[in-house]
Amino acid sequence: MRKLYVTITLFAIATFSSNATEVNTKTSNEAGYIIHLLNYLGNDYSHAVANGKIISEAEYEEMEEFATDIEKNTIHLNADEALIKIATNIKSLVLQKADPIQVKQACESARKLLIEKYEIKAFPLTYPSISKGAVTYITECAKCHGDKGFGDGPEGAKLNPKPRNFHDSERIKSIAPFAAFNTIKYGIEGTGMLAHPTLTDDEIWNTAFYILSLRHNNEKNNCKTALTLEQIA
Repeated sequence: MRKLYVTITLFAIATFSSNATEVNTKTSNEAGYIIHLLNYLGNDYSHAVANGKIISEAEYEEMEEFATDIEKNTIHLNADEALIKIATNIKSLVLQKADPIQVKQACESARKLLIEKYEIKAFPLTYPSISKGAVTYITECAKCHGDKGFGDGPEGAKLNPKPRNFHDSERIKSIAPFAAFNTIKYGIEGTGMLAHPTLTDDEIWNTAFYILSLRHNNEKNNCKTALTLEQIA
């Protein structure tokens, strides 16, 4: 009888632990998706609004959608009051066509809170492999972004908006590896940029660093650095 009791107890503990892990993973993914939206909004809002005026209708419409999704997903996450308040403020700033610096700062505040509260790893656990990233890029990304990353892949020609050109220094230089990681992982709703749920985090990090390296292909750089994993992301 005692043996049966112990067996049932251990089974219950294992089941509870498994369920808790699933819940934590789900919550972490939901928080990661919000961070992804915040990165995108903070980086691209300046291409939609300047001096209180819309400079690109298409970009602004996308920013409105991101701001609405940030607020909606933050509420769904049952986040604390401070996070929900910032998310609501971000939406308000976008609707007011506020200064891009204000929007970026608000997005960064929310991003930091989410990373801290939900213990999100914003950097790789091992140093990324550019060569392995190149392999994953060819199999997963080249059909839209092109073999060399100029956004000229055969399937990309059918898409609107067009795939990102990774050699466009003005747009790419503002994208951090963690932001690229999230875009590959979660995709961008309403565009041809699909999520990649079958890739491991290591594969995504490798690919993120590979695509961000493309704009430097023609540059000579003999400098060696000794940055930590957290610093490189």
